[in-house]
Amino acid sequence: MPSLNRIVMQRSSRQMIQELDPPSLDVAEVSGKWGQVFNFKSYRRFLYPKHDICTGPYLDDDGKPLKFDLIMANQVWEHLDRPYGAVKNVRRMLKKGGHFWIAVPFFCRFTQPQWKIHVGPRAG
Repeated sequence: MPSLNRIVMQRSSRQMIQELDPPSLDVAEVSGKWGQVFNFKSYRRFLYPKHDICTGPYLDDDGKPLKFDLIMANQVWEHLDRPYGAVKNVRRMLKKGGHFWIAVPFFCRFTQPQWKIHVGPRAG
């Protein structure tokens, strides 16, 4: 049986991504393939275990973090043992003004420690 929250999430997410102008975006997807439905300028999938977002950003041949306009993670973050560190790695890969799209199948309340995660454009 289809999940109603996934149906609604996918519809609203497609609209949001369309508003970003997919043909102008360099995109990475963390261990997924949902982004294949869009006509991105470039699209790369980084699959676990070869690419573990918890251990560091994805690197180019010179050892520098790859840069993307949009990084997508669909139904991945709830499986990570270090989600906060993974978000920090995503931020290192976002171009200035870049976006991080994340979808998880449920919400959980964090009681300790309190987290404040801001994902979005970075200074510099």
